[in-house]
Amino acid sequence: MRKKIVLRLSVLIVFLILLWSCHNEDFAKGETEPQRNNANFFKHSSENAKSGVDYIAILDAYNREKDFLTTMSDQKGMPIWEKMQVVDTETATGLMIPLSHDNETMSSVLFATLDSENSVTGVTNYDNRLLESVVNDQRISKKNRENLFYTFMYMDNKTFGNEKFIGIPEDLFIGDKSDGERSEVWIKDFSPTKPKASESGKIIIVESCVLVLHCTHHGTGACDASSGCTACGHTECSYEIIITGDYDPFPSTPGGCIGCGGGGGGGTPGPQPPKDPCSLNEVFYRLNPQCGGGGWNIDIPIEDPCEKTKSLLQNPEVDDKINALYAQSKLTPPNNGEKAFKSNADGSTTSPIIIGGEHSADLGDMTGYAGYYHNHTPKGVKILSPPDIYKLFQFIANQPAGTPVNASFGGMVATEVCAGGCPDGYEYINFLIRFDGTLTDALAIKNRNYTEEDLKILKDNFEQFEQKIRPKSGYSSQNGNFLSFKGLEELLFNALDDMNIDKNKIILQRIDKYGKVYNVTLNADGKPQETPCPEL
Repeated sequence: MRKKIVLRLSVLIVFLILLWSCHNEDFAKGETEPQRNNANFFKHSSENAKSGVDYIAILDAYNREKDFLTTMSDQKGMPIWEKMQVVDTETATGLMIPLSHDNETMSSVLFATLDSENSVTGVTNYDNRLLESVVNDQRISKKNRENLFYTFMYMDNKTFGNEKFIGIPEDLFIGDKSDGERSEVWIKDFSPTKPKASESGKIIIVESCVLVLHCTHHGTGACDASSGCTACGHTECSYEIIITGDYDPFPSTPGGCIGCGGGGGGGTPGPQPPKDPCSLNEVFYRLNPQCGGGGWNIDIPIEDPCEKTKSLLQNPEVDDKINALYAQSKLTPPNNGEKAFKSNADGSTTSPIIIGGEHSADLGDMTGYAGYYHNHTPKGVKILSPPDIYKLFQFIANQPAGTPVNASFGGMVATEVCAGGCPDGYEYINFLIRFDGTLTDALAIKNRNYTEEDLKILKDNFEQFEQKIRPKSGYSSQNGNFLSFKGLEELLFNALDDMNIDKNKIILQRIDKYGKVYNVTLNADGKPQETPCPEL
């Protein structure tokens, strides 16, 4: 069954005014002492730009002028910039930016609108306290309460992969609940359609449809809701709204609340679901992971890293592209430079070869990919550098809900002309890293939002340390004028120290030219030691 909700101007008027006339003043003002470092709020890398526009830098400049950070209701959350949703219309652009203070749940959504010249026309911030207050207030239109809830569902799903929402007031989403006792809605597959903007450009509506699920299995056979079985649910269409708070074209009635009541219950609070013991305290609509809820915060143990890497390398497509990177790593100017490829989440296919620059390669969108490989050039250091290491955490942050943290990887290959005793005159170097900590740890590292300048400083330190240890006994390769494997491995562990990443949570592996995999760990003296993986 497909139900279309027709948008009318009156709905927009009511929704606009309820947000700025009906909620308590407490929700519109920030705390006097922010619990975050606002100096890092806009910290980001060039990869966070959308469609070639650095909206984050634009918002940063706007904040320096207006200081809107200090007036936000959410004074704990930090932005997850790579999950920012950008909505373009012919006359305006809307931004929906999720904020989180624990890297597991959404604490609020920051909305911004920009005109056709990319000048900010307004910003506002809605947090979970405001959401809970509005959706449980039957003086407010039922439709408007559902649409505000729907906006948060959309952003939570796009940010953390959450599909189950609990604590739904009993008079909302009637006919859509999958669990009446928990008052739960189970949704999949948000599909936004073409957005519309008001004449002012400060209200942007995005209609989208989702599959609302009601059951686990339908009849016999393999028709299962979790795989998108339409017989287990129906398609529901509603809309998200981007609306910025400095715009109020309809003056409030003195002492009253325009738009309150009417279509929502007449002002008398109705029956509400009991507090679910599995709900999270600060996010009333989210299930605790221990009760089967949550998105990114579920850490599933991965199979043995040796087996995982061997399985990756046995893919002919991966093997062919690694050999192409080896060939690229041998080239000298003017034909040299870095190339790369991405491997998809199931390890079966790869992206086309990506042509990079002299010492870097832009990997582009990481969605749907588990990790990447790239080459270093004859003049480059022969192991992953700090920018390479940081890319690993960006891949982790882009994985679907429930993906094991150490499923993501970053790989590098290089070659060095051999003084003798090497096959075809080259030493072949291949290192791969994974992260073996929790998802919370990984996202905390990713959310440092290193700038290009930050990464340049880390890389300069990395190269200086390489020069420092090169003359040490046992650190030069016997086959050429470069660091031995021991020296390279110590160089990477030192880079982890410099980046304040726990060395014991990084899985470092070296792969020889014939595909034999070695796990590299630190011995009791803090020096790297190699242990060969068992044969399959």
